Amino acid sequence: MDQLSPEWRPLAGTGTALIGHWPQVCVAHYNDREHDRYGLAVWAEGSVDVRGYTMAAARNTATDQYVGRTDRAWLRPQGRA
Repeated sequence: MDQLSPEWRPLAGTGTALIGHWPQVCVAHYNDREHDRYGLAVWAEGSVDVRGYTMAAARNTATDQYVGRTDRAWLRPQGRA
């Protein structure tokens, strides 16, 4: 996570729940409100998945699948085999 560009910020938790499963799964957000560009990056045991969104709400909804889970399903986001 220390190699993220300044536009990206790592997420560790919401105050009441963990996000990701550090250090095996790390989650980061990108925000460019001026151009309506938002990103979600997930690093899971060496693999990186980066997705772009035009609305922060859509990105945040996609992030929800990584909040508060404690099992190994972190390695497989919901809806993926």
